[in-house]
Amino acid sequence: MPEVGISRSANRVPTVKTAARQPEIGVPGPVQGFRPPARPNGPGHPFLALQHAAGNRAVTRAVQRTAGRCGPSCSCDDCRTENPLADVQRVASIVVPREPTAQQQAGEWAGKRAVAGVLGARRATAVIQRDAAAAGLIREAVNKPDPQATGGGYQEAFRVLNGLPMYDMLSTLTALRRSGQFDNLNANFKWAAGVNVGRLHVAFEAVLAKGSVDAEAFVLRYKDSLGPLPSDQRQDIIKYLDPTWFDSLKATEDAEALITAIRATAAFKTLESDPLALAEEIIAESRKEPTTFVNHMTKLKLLFDTKVKSADVISGETQASTAGAVSAEQKRLAKPAEAKQTQLEEKASGSPRRKWVAIPGKFGGGVYYVDRTSLANIVVKARVFLKPAGKGTDKDVERVRRMEDGIEKAASTKGYLVDVVFVKSAAADKFGNPPFTVEVDPGKWEVATNWAGGDPVGFAHELHHLFAFELDRYDYIEAHADNESMEIADRLHWFREELKKPAGYNSADSIMNNAPHPNGDDVCRVAGLDPARCVALREKKSKTP
Repeated sequence: MPEVGISRSANRVPTVKTAARQPEIGVPGPVQGFRPPARPNGPGHPFLALQHAAGNRAVTRAVQRTAGRCGPSCSCDDCRTENPLADVQRVASIVVPREPTAQQQAGEWAGKRAVAGVLGARRATAVIQRDAAAAGLIREAVNKPDPQATGGGYQEAFRVLNGLPMYDMLSTLTALRRSGQFDNLNANFKWAAGVNVGRLHVAFEAVLAKGSVDAEAFVLRYKDSLGPLPSDQRQDIIKYLDPTWFDSLKATEDAEALITAIRATAAFKTLESDPLALAEEIIAESRKEPTTFVNHMTKLKLLFDTKVKSADVISGETQASTAGAVSAEQKRLAKPAEAKQTQLEEKASGSPRRKWVAIPGKFGGGVYYVDRTSLANIVVKARVFLKPAGKGTDKDVERVRRMEDGIEKAASTKGYLVDVVFVKSAAADKFGNPPFTVEVDPGKWEVATNWAGGDPVGFAHELHHLFAFELDRYDYIEAHADNESMEIADRLHWFREELKKPAGYNSADSIMNNAPHPNGDDVCRVAGLDPARCVALREKKSKTP
């Protein structure tokens, strides 16, 4: 890892699998077996209209019906038809966007907030921060005493709902169903007065149907209620019924409960001012992305629940790990084929033809040298001064030094050799440049300037931090939220740093992640070259006979 914890250990970076995002209903896409109309702007087949409005899944279901896959004895609602194609035409006529009427624009159908949404800019993304306050207002209204049975509380609740845009209404009703007020409201629908009853009714039915019926079947069943609605509200209902719909209101509710639990932990309550401010900053930043809010708060809760091991325990574990790595390295070097290659890097850097460029490192106060005359054969030379600190001893330093060749092999890759020279002091070289100064303290987490212990790949990773990398290219949150060998303040630091990283920065095949060797981007950055150009040129040269 970088400073403060800019470390990674080969066995500590988890592999995270991400599920592929399914396309949203309503997003046009190619349909296998369908040919687009010759004139895209002219009248089209109803299947194409349905695809454009409701997505490929709706078309697939319609094709199954028209192809006769549902027999005459089928009892499902989708199949009770003598003319499936006519049904498709009716669905398309409902879901295909059309201009709202003047009456709808005026707000009688949609409510004031929905009108503002229609007349203003369209929503940029499918994930929208829901209005959590609306659910609270409705709960309060429903729970009001009503000794005269006038339905005043219910009428107030329906008015609040009526003022919400459709996407917000559906999310709010879903939240009320979780908390128990939905069934009560639905049972007292008779008190819905002075509102658009048809719009409310179809929203209630959509919430009841979610998870048990496909969007196109719902559209067929409630075509008369959906028809008068503006196109954006019909699309909101279709998207809501799709299984991939993201319930951001639920995410917010779940995350808020986690935040309360986080602030109640003993570790949070004893934070000093700077780590406390950092924790609150993490919470504030996480709120900005609803899709990851719950996950981040879950990880933050785990961070505060995970206790830190003592320095003695950490030291013992690290020293044992290092001893095992030294043993494995010695066995590797005992093989004749490996033994012949021990001076490979030294011979490459010792050539009198080298044209060195001195580059200041990121950490450790050192300067390293690069020969980048040939992009296909970059050579790096670095001097490193190791010294014991904290729980470290001269024996711990010697263990690291004994893995010099393994570190060089891990730090190198095709067309890129790294020669590490372990020196006995921090004295400058003949050019007046200092070596990298690195402590060896097995009682602390390994970082760029503390080679606490471990294996050659881990040290090669830290070496590249010394060269050019301020940040790791793995997910700090996943790796360190429950890292018992890292102080809570340091875990908070790296949690926040992960939130700052630009999209796509992490890279699974980088040595700054968990790869056994550098990738092309790593090499070019160490060489002080523009990766965008350098990587492509190196790949081109490697393919040249």
